Amino acid sequence: MKGNILLYVRSEKGFFVEYSQTPTTHTGWWVDGYGALPMTTQITYNYKPEDQEAANLLKEAGITYKLIDLSNCSLKARLTAKISGINETPTLVFYHKKIKGIENIKQALQGIKA
Repeated sequence: MKGNILLYVRSEKGFFVEYSQTPTTHTGWWVDGYGALPMTTQITYNYKPEDQEAANLLKEAGITYKLIDLSNCSLKARLTAKISGINETPTLVFYHKKIKGIENIKQALQGIKA
């Protein structure tokens, strides 16, 4: 059943880098007189509020789905989505029926629950 329900979303990639401010001479990196070596790098993916809301609604309804992040997938996957008519997010594909926008997804889920 998971392969039949797809949720297309977009994310923004965020980076967090924590630097050491210990003086070093062997690296050649200097910031304000102190050597700066990256110690921790973390990548976070932040979804648009309506995309996150759609994922939360599906999770609350107990519906198993596959999340497809159009910002973090291959060119082939993005082109396939575009050719298939996925031109906005969030878009829920429910057994070959496209439901675009958070309000339409909410209405569809209410119909399923009833």
